[in-house]
Amino acid sequence: MFLFVAYALLVWFAALRWRRRLAGLAAIVASMFVLHLVNLVHGDVARAFGYDANIFRGLMYPYMGLVAAIGLYLFSFPRELPRGRVHCRACWFDLSDHEELTPDTPCPECGTTQTEAKSLKGRRTARRRLAHSRPPVEVPGLVVTADELAPDDPNRHPHKHHAHG
Repeated sequence: MFLFVAYALLVWFAALRWRRRLAGLAAIVASMFVLHLVNLVHGDVARAFGYDANIFRGLMYPYMGLVAAIGLYLFSFPRELPRGRVHCRACWFDLSDHEELTPDTPCPECGTTQTEAKSLKGRRTARRRLAHSRPPVEVPGLVVTADELAPDDPNRHPHKHHAHG
């Protein structure tokens, strides 16, 4: 049963990853073809061994419809923001309020230039830069970073250091 869930998630990931592109639609169509072949092979195996395959088909056709319907729904999502909106291609920060935009102007959120953000490698570099540049979040009463505690500090894991008396 896990394979059916994993298969559906894989198809939906492909539909969302390549939404509004031919590759996304091809992933959905190919997945339906594969599921149809599984259904046909199961029917042949059922006939060869003499058992009824109607239960499997009764479950397989709604499953195929569910995978296709959700895949097409995800495929229909827009790839980018609505036209007329300017955004950073690396972090999707809204740049429409910035008057002086050139391809070499860095994004105020992640620091990526629009020239750099055109490539997949540039967007990955920008995301890493953004993830490492954010300061740790400070919440009153909570320690967010483990660097503030020494490894042998008893406050690190208070439930493991009970005094036996």
